[in-house]
Order: sequence, then C-alpha cells, then structure tokens
Amino acid sequence: MPAIPDADARGASTVVIERLGSKGDGQVRIDGAWISVPRTLAGEEVRIAFDGDQARLLEIVTPSPDRMIPVCPHFDRCGSCSLQHLSDGPYRTFKQSLVINALKSRGLEPHVEDTWVTPPGTRRRMSLAARRTKAGVQLGFHSRRSHDIVDISTCPVASPEITRKLSALKELAAPLAPLKGEMVLKVTAMPNGLDLHVTNTATFAAPHDVMMAG
Repeated sequence: MPAIPDADARGASTVVIERLGSKGDGQVRIDGAWISVPRTLAGEEVRIAFDGDQARLLEIVTPSPDRMIPVCPHFDRCGSCSLQHLSDGPYRTFKQSLVINALKSRGLEPHVEDTWVTPPGTRRRMSLAARRTKAGVQLGFHSRRSHDIVDISTCPVASPEITRKLSALKELAAPLAPLKGEMVLKVTAMPNGLDLHVTNTATFAAPHDVMMAG
C-alpha cells in the first residue's frame, strides 16, 4: 500500500519504506512517484525531509529486523557503499533478485545460483579523489550525489595493502593536488606492491615534486 506522508510543522514526513531500489536505496511511492531514501530498508518506518525526487533521512522510527551496524566508520557520509546496513542473508537475496529481474525483463527465466559475496578486505583496485583545502589535503571517496570528498582513514572493503598506505598516499598527494577540481589516484594492489596511476595534478606542481611522487 502506498505510504502517505504525514508532514509536521517542520516539513518532515513519516513514511514506510516499501522496497529496495536497484541501487540499494529504500524507496517509497508518494503521489504515484517513487522517492528514494538512502540508508533505509524495506518495511522501516522513517521520518524524512523532501528534496525534489530525493529524500533526506531524519530518523528511523521503526528499524527493520534485517538492519545491522555498518562496519565502516565512514558509511554515513561516504557514497561508495550503499548497503552495509543490510544483514548478510537479505543482502544475498537482494543481489540475486537483481539478476533474476533483469533476465525476466528480457523474457528469460534460467536458474540463478545463490549469490557469492566477495569477502571484506579483498578489493584490489580503488579510485581515490584528492583535493587541497585550507585545512590540508582530503583523500577518499565522494559523498553521495556530491563532489565533496569524504576524507577516509580506513576502508573495510579494500585490501590491507591499500589501507595501510592511505596516509602515505595523502602525503604523496599534498604537493600535487590542485586548488580547484580534484586529483585522481587509481590504486591497484600487486604482488610486488601498489601500482599507482595519478591524473589531474596541479598545474603549479614543481617538476621536482612530480619526480619525487613517481
């Protein structure tokens, strides 16, 4: 049944999340349109504030039994992961349903095996953004639907070979990151160390700094 917003004096509404969208956002249908509510799960009663066709989560009134505490300390701000708050079994089912529904939309109904989930700490490739600010260099991922960079100190998804070097990568980026825009660091963990590809360095970076970074 479509959830009807009950707006209070501060512009907030209480709704019940009806489903998970394909990108992992909770969704509720209001006036015939699906509204995405990040960091929510199906069946949860939540308070939200509207922002166009998006909604900002204010409070989880009734949490789903499938909800768990995210393992990453940056989860609430970082836009890289979307479902760390969903427990393992429902997560596997959700991922399997994406494949099944995609095949059904093409008129196919083959057997789909259970989802195999990549273990934590095994991602060998990451694309990090770096930007120079008055407070220093930011290094990390973009926040959700934003060009802001979430400065990370760890990443449970990435391999330890990469996470151990985050502070070193930030130090490397310090003389090279631009004042406007951002530098991109593509990092790959290889058997003999990290392979690093850097683009969008500052135009004022001294040749000596570039050489030392290399």
